[in-house]
Amino acid sequence: MSESETREASVTTPKYQVVIRDSRGVVVGDDNVVYQYFLDERYRPLTEHLIAFDDLLAERTREFVGRQFVDDWLASFMAAHDRGYFVLVGVPGIGKTAWAAHAVRQYDAVHHFNVATLGITRPDQALENLCAQLIARCKLDHPAHLPLGAGRDGGYLNRLLHEAAGRLNGGKLLLVVDALNEVRMLPGDQAANVLYLPASLPPGVYVALTRHPTRVALETEPGTPLETRVLGAGLPDNKRDVRAYLRAQAQKPAVVDWLAARGIPEKRFVTEVAERSEGNFMYVAYLLADIEAGELGALSLSELPRGLPGYFARFWGELEAAKDEGRDAWLRFYKAVIGLLAAVQEPVSAAWMGQVLGLDAEEVHDFALERWSKFLDCARAGGEERWRVYDGSFAGFLREKLQGVREYHRRIVDHYLAACATDWQSCDDYGLKHIVEHVAAAELPAGEQTGVLDRVLTDGFVAAISERFDWLWHLAQDLEVVATMDPQRAAALALQIIEGPVPNSLVIQRAVRLLVRLHPEVGFVGNRRSVVHRQLNEAIEVASEAPPDAVARQRDLLARVKNPRLQSVIALTLGDTKDRDVAAGILLEMLKTGRRERSWAAADALIALNDSAVVPDLLRWYDEGYTHRDRERAVYILGWLHAEEARTLLPRALANPDHKVVGRAVDLTWQLEPDGGDVPLLMQRLEQIVNSDPGRPEALGPWRDEWVQKRVVRALSKRGGPGVVPLLERLLEHVAGRPVPRGQQAVKRTKLVESIEEALRVLGGGAA
Repeated sequence: MSESETREASVTTPKYQVVIRDSRGVVVGDDNVVYQYFLDERYRPLTEHLIAFDDLLAERTREFVGRQFVDDWLASFMAAHDRGYFVLVGVPGIGKTAWAAHAVRQYDAVHHFNVATLGITRPDQALENLCAQLIARCKLDHPAHLPLGAGRDGGYLNRLLHEAAGRLNGGKLLLVVDALNEVRMLPGDQAANVLYLPASLPPGVYVALTRHPTRVALETEPGTPLETRVLGAGLPDNKRDVRAYLRAQAQKPAVVDWLAARGIPEKRFVTEVAERSEGNFMYVAYLLADIEAGELGALSLSELPRGLPGYFARFWGELEAAKDEGRDAWLRFYKAVIGLLAAVQEPVSAAWMGQVLGLDAEEVHDFALERWSKFLDCARAGGEERWRVYDGSFAGFLREKLQGVREYHRRIVDHYLAACATDWQSCDDYGLKHIVEHVAAAELPAGEQTGVLDRVLTDGFVAAISERFDWLWHLAQDLEVVATMDPQRAAALALQIIEGPVPNSLVIQRAVRLLVRLHPEVGFVGNRRSVVHRQLNEAIEVASEAPPDAVARQRDLLARVKNPRLQSVIALTLGDTKDRDVAAGILLEMLKTGRRERSWAAADALIALNDSAVVPDLLRWYDEGYTHRDRERAVYILGWLHAEEARTLLPRALANPDHKVVGRAVDLTWQLEPDGGDVPLLMQRLEQIVNSDPGRPEALGPWRDEWVQKRVVRALSKRGGPGVVPLLERLLEHVAGRPVPRGQQAVKRTKLVESIEEALRVLGGGAA
């Protein structure tokens, strides 16, 4: 499995319909949005890396007013300088995101929005999204796929910006990035620029950024100007814009009726609400929502709270009114539910909250979630509603009122320790994925934190993750968090992953990269008496220090070591050297002569190396390889290198009798540039599958394997086309009629069903 395969989920929410990774179905319409460039067949594959904020842009610009003075600030900056960073600073709710969305429309800007409540906070998400847009927007001479390391640091983005600048012909290119304060940089990278943004920009390239009034790391070199403007609530221009917005909203029937019922003139309404809002647009939006919902009761204008904090405080006051029902009800129910919502890492169900808090799920839903719905985001998943706090500023207010949410992180940890510590196999997916994050956020005293980590990070926990998700990728991700609490423990667990019984070169690659990063802090890892551990640490030290002769030293070490796993580790470090002159030859030799584990490590290292010069060797190796596994690895690498030359072997690979080769060949149909025959061919195969006898799948040959069928579903969901949705719906019915599988086949079945449901949701089918 390739690292890129871990990044294919598309995520939507009712508030924004922000589609992550696969933007198929984006409707550009008449608006000038950069997504239109992805309608070109040449750039469709890049949608794999796109985060399409089309609904966020539509919502934030639908009733946009004013902000001419901010437009003038940016225009003046761009007129005065030939490049540079323009930073807009403002408190929550002041309208930074709305202006950013407006700027995207106005300049047809490449863009990215960090949204903590949707989990869009990682640098790799931003970098890959921006890079994909740049290639399509500026028609850069790059394959319509990103190299594997595009999201690792700012190097590839910097390269694309310089190439784009070379095509401007005196024009200007604007990038817009919203909410830098919500970015979560990796531990150890705090010294780097936020999102790894380059310290220098080429001529003609401008980056507009927004953030809260908190420090964000952004240093520029001489020659790249940086101008910061504060969007203050008290600015006369801001006050004027708020009044203009209120005048427009006062024409809505619900507001007209509300004003008439109270005998309030429109002018007075505009004046008093503008004054009460303290220049905050979010305050006005919440107030108007209350008016439309009839939730203000007999409240007069003079009784309205002041400012956004005051508005949130009014909500909090209503919440605390539950104390009249008894202090126990307040602490045990209302405060507990809202605290838990402020702490969760992804949307959760009322049933889950009830389990963690020991409450009735129906009461949680009816008396809390529904009551607070305007502040919450609700999405359906797995047949149930899942909830999360919608707005980052409201989440911040809750943390302040609750004096932090460590207590609720702790309650989540305690829940899982009590329920699962002796049997992690019984733990739900949320717990396996997020308990380590909650341990870190609980900020336990050092001794207690160590004890909790001892109970969580057990062999049973590792085994549960491996069996539930079919590999240890989630644990490898957790180690980044563990490293912030206990670097030595993180390093020891990384070593455990490397030496584990079920090797996966991608998981090992992530563990090795962590050891390389931690090496200056933790030093030697493992047993100094062990020859293998000494050699491993030598490889890690070379990779960490990256001396000029790093490749030669790794090559010499590779010749000395006998342990196959250690040879795999060295291969993976060679892939990260980016030395295409020497490393590629070493890895090709290992690919062809190494046994299974080493050969797969060489394959993933070649993908990381991203050297197109190896393509002819791989095409020959497909024909000359001794086994189907050799052919599988050749197709796998060619696919993730997006080598168009691989199309010559695609018909043979699809006709191969081995299901693994066929599955990798199916991947080629979406990894390569679109071809008019791919979708009809896959649909023909799928037609044969759905028309087959569920009890006699052997007639299908390698296509009977549900791992292969899952890949067909994924390819069709990426390519789309007439007739795909009804065919997928028929496949779902066919799968339901098949004999119930057991063991590993049951895991395949679950993944196939999930992939069909996800594809139907993305393509607009009705099954999900």
